[in-house]
Amino acid sequence: MVGTTEWCALDESDPRKLAALLDAAQHWALHLEINQEARAEASKTVSAAADWRAVAQEINQRHNFYAERPWLKRAAS
Repeated sequence: MVGTTEWCALDESDPRKLAALLDAAQHWALHLEINQEARAEASKTVSAAADWRAVAQEINQRHNFYAERPWLKRAAS
């Protein structure tokens, strides 16, 4: 396995050293692909979780409400 003491001790010309590097690269590429797929799926889940247009409108309305009524803003005591 790449990075182990045994791997480090292998001669640079040992084909097992290169094979271990290629194996590690393949595992890393698979890890990245799975991670990317999981993030894409999570993004789709978040996107479908709410009516984001309505959420934005509510936030905008709240902002406008307090902008027109600054005396209603909370103040630290």
